[in-house]
Parts: sequence; C-alpha cells; structure tokens
Amino acid sequence: MERYRVKYKKETGGDDKPLLNDLLMNLPVEYDRHGFMKFHPFYHPNTGKKFTESDKEYLCKFFEVDGIHLISMGLGRSPRSIAQKITRMKKTGEYDTYKAINKYWTRAGPVSYLVKEILNSDCS
Repeated sequence: MERYRVKYKKETGGDDKPLLNDLLMNLPVEYDRHGFMKFHPFYHPNTGKKFTESDKEYLCKFFEVDGIHLISMGLGRSPRSIAQKITRMKKTGEYDTYKAINKYWTRAGPVSYLVKEILNSDCS
C-alpha cells in the first residue's frame, strides 16, 4: 500500500488541523485471499483495544445471524480478529456463556418492547 501524507488546512488556505477523516476515507480498501477486509483505520478504529463484556455478548449472540463481515463493521474490528476471537471463545467455553447473557443485548431488541406496549395500551 502506498504511503499517504496528511495534508493540513494551512496548505489549502485553512487552519493547522489535519483533514484526517478525508485522508482515511480516501485510503483504498484491501482484501486478503480469503475475502476478509484487511485493516483499515477508518473502518476498524477499535483494533488493539480489549473486547468489552458488551462486545463479547454482541459477538456471541449475533454471529450466526449477521455473519463475520457485519459483526466486524458493528464492532469496529477486522474480520480476521473477529474470527480469531470466536474460535478462542468456543475453545474455552466462553461462547455459550456470553450467548446466554441478556445484560446488554437481546434478540428481541427494543422494537418488540414498543410493540408490546402499544398492543397492551388502552387505545380508547
């Protein structure tokens, strides 16, 4: 991948702050031979950070439904790191534990609670 130089607004007639988002948006997205997106700083801002309990629960609950690519975008991590985390959690037995927790995420989601409230409310 080519190296990109951060342009400052001073060079374009503005102040001294870098146009970092513009730079990151213009970086090309690359894929490995298995079709996984390689690290991209705009799409994977949480790379190198520890998985939170909420991240682990989300990962285990929705992995089978959403798939690895949507989960990686949702958590801001590369698909390769998601695959490694799932494999590690299944080997240690954490996968089923976090899948059963309903602390942060439920499969029903907030919409079903609103529907139940509307159906149970008195409309008269």
